[in-house]
Amino acid sequence: MGKVILTSDRAFVYAQIVGTLSIMLLGVCASLALVFLALWAVAQFLLLLIASLVECFSQVGTLFNSADPFIRFLVLLCLATAGYWIARKVKSTRYA
Repeated sequence: MGKVILTSDRAFVYAQIVGTLSIMLLGVCASLALVFLALWAVAQFLLLLIASLVECFSQVGTLFNSADPFIRFLVLLCLATAGYWIARKVKSTRYA
């Protein structure tokens, strides 16, 4: 086997290749980190939303159970009316 002669031009090309590949590797790692951070942030937001909805409905249930019977009737009447309006709106836009 012959001796490998490392000239300054060849060393410069090797340094450029190593530098370029290392910068590309850092860029790919940073991009993956940003993607995982975005997914984590979305998951945390959804967990916070679910927890706040559970807390809200828990408080509404507590208030509804301790309310006067007439107030309960009014709340149920309002919910039934809103459900009827939403059902009519969905039915009218389904075949439009």
